[in-house]
Amino acid sequence: MSADGNKIECRRCRETFPIDADSCPNCGKEVRSNTPYYVGAALGVVLVLTAVLSMGELLAYGALGAVIAVSCGYMIYRKRQRIVEEGESI
Repeated sequence: MSADGNKIECRRCRETFPIDADSCPNCGKEVRSNTPYYVGAALGVVLVLTAVLSMGELLAYGALGAVIAVSCGYMIYRKRQRIVEEGESI
């Protein structure tokens, strides 16, 4: 976040722009994209389901999938919380 409370800085091009924008007006990078986290959570769920359906043969993959799904879910939650907190501080 920049020194000005209602502007943020793009991580790609370092341009500052309003906090309520969905993407950087200079380079077009999305600010609020959660796609990588959703893909990670889906992958984790698939690993857990595969382990459950194979009746324990892939137990290690199920545990790994659970860790991936939970951590991605937490990252989505924290990102949304930061957005809400920044919006309230304006």
